[in-house]
Amino acid sequence: TDRTKITFSAESFHTPREVEILVDGSRYSTMLWTTEWQNFELYFDGEPQRREFVFQTPDCDVPAEVIDSPDQRCLSFRITGFPREDLQLFDLNADPAGTTDIAADEPVLGDQLAHRMEKFDLGPVTDVETVTLSPDDIERLKSLGYLQ
Repeated sequence: TDRTKITFSAESFHTPREVEILVDGSRYSTMLWTTEWQNFELYFDGEPQRREFVFQTPDCDVPAEVIDSPDQRCLSFRITGFPREDLQLFDLNADPAGTTDIAADEPVLGDQLAHRMEKFDLGPVTDVETVTLSPDDIERLKSLGYLQ
């Protein structure tokens, strides 16, 4: 039987954390991530295929509360190293619904865009506000996996 290996690196913010890994909606494992970058490998039986990965931990810390930082994001960990071939590319002018992945047909463009994406600052774009969520908002965020 063929085996597929996914490799990535991760670190926990500020303190070691147990991180639960879900793959395609099913629990894969729980791993202890430290505050130093570590390499991880996940193995799957069968041919390579597109998979959905969810990494979650029950808590997070706000850098501004832990270190001298203006960062108000709720952080638990950082991940890097998922291969570029897992990225999809769509021509939304020709295919507005984004149903046809053209990454294999346009590898140079895909590499150029992936390289540009790596340079994005993924920090907050505005000051954090306190908002009150309605019960419907809370349930919607839970259904999307943003709240537990």
